[in-house]
Amino acid sequence: MLDIDIMMAVSQVEQEDLTVFSKLSIKGIVHCLWSNLIESVWMASLLFHMVELFAFIWWGLSGETHMREDHSSLTAVLWIIMTGGGLRELIQLGILGYNWHKKRSAHHDFTMRSMWDYRSKLITTWCMPTLVLAMIQLGFTYGAISHQQLFAHSEEDHMLMVSCVLLKSWLCIYMVRLHTSGVRIHAISSSLLGAATKQMIVITLMIFASFSLAFLIVAKGKDHGWVLASAYRGLLFHDGNGLDNLGLNVHEDMFEKNDILMMTVNLIGSTFFNIIVLNLIIAVYSNEYDRVQHQTPQYFLLARAKYCVMYYLSCSLVGWHGADFQSALRLASGVGAALSLPLFRSLK
Repeated sequence: MLDIDIMMAVSQVEQEDLTVFSKLSIKGIVHCLWSNLIESVWMASLLFHMVELFAFIWWGLSGETHMREDHSSLTAVLWIIMTGGGLRELIQLGILGYNWHKKRSAHHDFTMRSMWDYRSKLITTWCMPTLVLAMIQLGFTYGAISHQQLFAHSEEDHMLMVSCVLLKSWLCIYMVRLHTSGVRIHAISSSLLGAATKQMIVITLMIFASFSLAFLIVAKGKDHGWVLASAYRGLLFHDGNGLDNLGLNVHEDMFEKNDILMMTVNLIGSTFFNIIVLNLIIAVYSNEYDRVQHQTPQYFLLARAKYCVMYYLSCSLVGWHGADFQSALRLASGVGAALSLPLFRSLK
């Protein structure tokens, strides 16, 4: 029986100690567990998420054609895929919580119990995003069937569907980082989340907020949303329409109508942003990327170690009872999926 405690300890290595993943013994532990047990689970999970993403995209692009009789079977299949995906995530979270509690309760040593603490960053960063995505997914599918109209007809439905498509897409991209072809994703994400990059983004937002407030004060009587959108387009992207709206309209018949104070604030803000701030952001991010890319192999192994722990705990419910028992479970899941189709159609 696999003792996951060793991998749990490896997965909680701090960033300043990433050099431990350069050791051959640690590489061997992670590679052995990943290749022999977890990789197939990861591939299946990625496939499920991609199929669910395809279902959401197909549902959204099909629109009212779902109401046609010849699309009823396809509608049922899509709804089952989306609902089943959300339920699968919730069930796996329940299994994860059960196994986590079981492992923690089995230890009486302070160090081991601390490693399996319920407030561990490992479990919180895994559970919270998974729970949010599952609830959004199930919220959409519940709304689709409760409205008795099998397409996103309300603004809330569209919002939930768009959220699912975006989050599923990002999740699939993020999961690819566990494959050797997606190693560079670690460098990109770590650079974006680096301390220097986050500080620069906060400073940029503060400067943008100061100029936006100045525009709101000067542009009396204008809609606040219109002013902020123009500031966003003008300051961050140097967009012509955004600059025109904020006092830099250079058309011959409109130039004399520009507000002098607005023009002055716009000139200072656009010059400051496009020459100084944006170039600083590029420089800071480039420096962070150069620093992180040398640690990409370590980040890669750390991510695999974390997924080994979480996948093992999320999927380990029924112990191994032989190949025949495994085949019976697969047959039962197939029968359940087949029975869900007529059940859904009977609810229409």
